[in-house]
Amino acid sequence: MNTQLFSLKNFALLFLLGFMIVLSSCEDEPDLIGMSLQSQNEKLGVGFSDSTSIIAYSVFDDSLRTDNYSANLLGTFNDAVFGTTSASIYTQLRLSTNSPVFETTAVFDSLVLYLPYSGSYLLNKTSARLTPLHIKVYEVDQKMAVDSIYYADRFLSTKSVEIGNLTFTPSPNDSVKINGIKYPPLLQIKLSASLGEALLKASAADLADNDKFTSFFKGLFINALPLNTTEENKGSILYFNLLSSLANMTLYYKKQATDTISTRYNFVINDKCAKYTNFNHYKYKGLNATLSASNDFKNQLGVDIPAPDTSLGQQKLYLQSMGGVKVNFKFPFLRDLIKDKKIVVNEAVLVIKNLDPNDKNAPPSLLTILKKLANGKTAFLPDIFEGSDFFGGTYKNGEYRMRITRYIQEMLNTPTTTPDYGLVMLIDSRRTTANRFVFTGTDKTLANRMKLELKYTVIK
Repeated sequence: MNTQLFSLKNFALLFLLGFMIVLSSCEDEPDLIGMSLQSQNEKLGVGFSDSTSIIAYSVFDDSLRTDNYSANLLGTFNDAVFGTTSASIYTQLRLSTNSPVFETTAVFDSLVLYLPYSGSYLLNKTSARLTPLHIKVYEVDQKMAVDSIYYADRFLSTKSVEIGNLTFTPSPNDSVKINGIKYPPLLQIKLSASLGEALLKASAADLADNDKFTSFFKGLFINALPLNTTEENKGSILYFNLLSSLANMTLYYKKQATDTISTRYNFVINDKCAKYTNFNHYKYKGLNATLSASNDFKNQLGVDIPAPDTSLGQQKLYLQSMGGVKVNFKFPFLRDLIKDKKIVVNEAVLVIKNLDPNDKNAPPSLLTILKKLANGKTAFLPDIFEGSDFFGGTYKNGEYRMRITRYIQEMLNTPTTTPDYGLVMLIDSRRTTANRFVFTGTDKTLANRMKLELKYTVIK
């Protein structure tokens, strides 16, 4: 055997083993590297705190723009905490071809609206089946424009006569068959014969192009009615992809009465259509006292009382998407850390835990934090630009952890006379979900309180 080759192999193995040991030692948290080499008496410059005072309370969210949503929401639920919430849809429809010609002998067969599912939010997620929903459809009576901005609290005028009425149990995961052909999950809403007849008899001028057509037929309002029950924790919000090629209103007709096969024409929904989701929280008072939000929730937000009781945020805090509720918070005494010293923030993590780990309502998959500005607007935290892996905010093991190290360091670096406008917490900055979330407040006597875990080094 070549002894030199054997020695080289042994050296390579020893080098690889040493390299792996070094790698494993680097798995410690960055701010703890090197501390194992110091005696306990020499670690005087390193500090940790999870007792920083936090003032936090829930407030009404701002008016929410929804014409740029990636999904349109439809449905309603009765929540024991948040009361009744409904989501409805306004949308234009467009011609699939300019100047369609319907024969003067054409006979109306049916008119069906197809909405492709893209998901759902089920209140009380352990329910065996979804609660039946009731929707009514109306014709919009004012012109919509794709280049306009639409907010969730806006209502458009509609014609008084309903053109669709459906009570159904949602099936967001079940494929459907239409004329023997299998399609992905679709909600099918049969619309009135009067509208179908009006479309068949529309003039050539009204069907000449989409500018003319969207003035003649301005769109649909798909209205989700409150549940026909006073039971709490019932209902669902459904998500629909109206940019799918399957989203349309199909007119079925026979070219003449003696025909045995129907012809179809599609009025499409696409990215050139104005559309948005309307959210109605009924001012958290519900339709009656039974369907109202909980008293603790209403008192914190100032519903039915002269002023909000923000002190209630010490016990519970509330978040709701759909332009519902956000949390304002700040660290009022954090600058006390630098009164007589300078520090470097190694890591600052905001920790949010479930109030009740047995809560049957699915927690949001993502929380986000924005910085409040002097003009009342908000801006992204510097930490968010480090990427989602750095910032965090995802739900894991019953808690959320959001790294706000850079924000805290910047705050401590500014003069103590500089105003601190605080932070805002929201459910998923894209807010295309229907989630709601209740979590423990800021009271330091509570085990699962909202807290800031702060690791820092004192500069001597």
